[in-house]
Amino acid sequence: MTQTYFTQIKRLIEQYAATSFVLEATMHIEMRPGGQGYLTGALIFVDDSTRRFSEYLDQTGEVVDKLMYPYHYQDTGHQLIFGTTMLSINLPCPQ
Repeated sequence: MTQTYFTQIKRLIEQYAATSFVLEATMHIEMRPGGQGYLTGALIFVDDSTRRFSEYLDQTGEVVDKLMYPYHYQDTGHQLIFGTTMLSINLPCPQ
């Protein structure tokens, strides 16, 4: 399932790369043991601004959890316009 998710994201990035407002699109996928995967990438737009993203996924059974997913958008001077880093923390249930 993790690989299926990454394939869907790759197709989406390829669609953006084909548009006139994206100069360059990069994406790197690293599959890790235990159903985990790490994705990083960037979109560079015609105004030289950049959208960077990464996701760290973990698959348990039929469930894929996003453990971390930062997204940042920077202007041509590499100044942050907006960004977010989200962390998903799974805690054990009290007994």
